[in-house]
Amino acid sequence: MVEQLIAIFCDIDDFCMEYERYVKTHLLTDETHKTPKTSMEMSYIMTIVVFFHLSKHRYFKWYYKDFICGDPRIAGFFGKLVSYNRFVEIMQSVAAPLTLYMMKHSFGKCSGRATA
Repeated sequence: MVEQLIAIFCDIDDFCMEYERYVKTHLLTDETHKTPKTSMEMSYIMTIVVFFHLSKHRYFKWYYKDFICGDPRIAGFFGKLVSYNRFVEIMQSVAAPLTLYMMKHSFGKCSGRATA
């Protein structure tokens, strides 16, 4: 489990460096759209979200509070963790890069059929 977490983090961290480089050189900055200030890096936030979806946990609150923050082996990977409420607030700031990351890696197989 820890090895899988490290592998996911390394892949996401490489992607985030590439993404931030692209954003700085290709996109215009908009003063009205500010990302929330936080002590957590984008790669940490994305890793926590991706690992939740790959885990067998059903409730994000329990997963974040008890598994990520509660386990010293796991919490040590993420440096300074923020509270659950703050994490939920800043989680939306990684929606665009997380979508691009998932599209780039195409997790899962597409069957071509939509299910309802």
